[in-house]
Amino acid sequence: MAVTLADIAARSGLSTFTVSNVLGTRPHLFKPETRERVWAAARELGYRPNSAAKAIATGRFNCISLLMSPMPNRSSLNSEAMRGVHDVVAERGNHLNITWLPDELLTSSTFIPKILKETMADGLLINYFQEIPKALVGLVDVNRIPSIWINSKQGGDCVCPADVAGAEMATRRFIEQGHRDIVLLDCSTSTHYSAVDRATGYANAMTSASLKPRLVRAAETVPLPDRTAYIRAWLAREPVPTAILCYSETSAHPLMMALCAQGLRVPQDVSVMTFHYSPADSTGIAIDTVIVPDVEVARRGAQMLMKKIEEPKVRLPEQTVSCGFAEGVTCAPPRADR
Repeated sequence: MAVTLADIAARSGLSTFTVSNVLGTRPHLFKPETRERVWAAARELGYRPNSAAKAIATGRFNCISLLMSPMPNRSSLNSEAMRGVHDVVAERGNHLNITWLPDELLTSSTFIPKILKETMADGLLINYFQEIPKALVGLVDVNRIPSIWINSKQGGDCVCPADVAGAEMATRRFIEQGHRDIVLLDCSTSTHYSAVDRATGYANAMTSASLKPRLVRAAETVPLPDRTAYIRAWLAREPVPTAILCYSETSAHPLMMALCAQGLRVPQDVSVMTFHYSPADSTGIAIDTVIVPDVEVARRGAQMLMKKIEEPKVRLPEQTVSCGFAEGVTCAPPRADR
């Protein structure tokens, strides 16, 4: 005989209303101990909900799809951010699946991804953030599936780090230490919006302090194995600044190697700071790091998607998440003779 919600309510000593919501889509509205009482009673009685029947009855799959590109430079999410998405979804009684879209097929006018042409999920959390195929944006809009973009600026229905403010904060830290010759270094030529935003924040802080910005950005992407040599060549031909802010750790790591090869000490001769999603220490030295809040961005995106699913016609305003800071050992006031 099938176990009913009334059976679970009787076993747990709670109302059928409470049991229905905890086992449905609103468990987050109840205290952890209440949720556990319901789940414990359901386990004891051997209750297993029929997802197909629930989907037919409610029109919901209680499923969120994380949409990603197989190309890591267009779409990546570290494990902690992935867990953040999972936890938000699970707290609301949903489950998460991951869909990788083949970018090359998005150039075809006849190709419609299965996730868009069939109702398989209640909403999409889109983690394309660089070189986004125009066809993807169009397909999402035309098929009108509730969607939120993370780490991407779309003018709405999106959430991303506050990169301008993060760069301003980093540059001001250098200025407050007494630095006046500060460079922003970017070897990646990234097309992600953050390249422009971080350069803007850096320039804002420099000009506000009546200092001249000095942006060093490669004309084209320098492969990782060649970045140390590229930076050494730059250091040899240009005046060496007292402080360098790196766009990302992929510039900071080769910079540290190049400074060492040039006989320059960190932080005695040159102070170094970088952006990264966790404290940058891959060189064995704790670099002062502006923390890009990838985990909170992912969590906030999942929360926005839950709201979007409830009100799919409402365009949600773009949200930004403040950057943090992890102090290392690579920043100090400039030498008196510099």
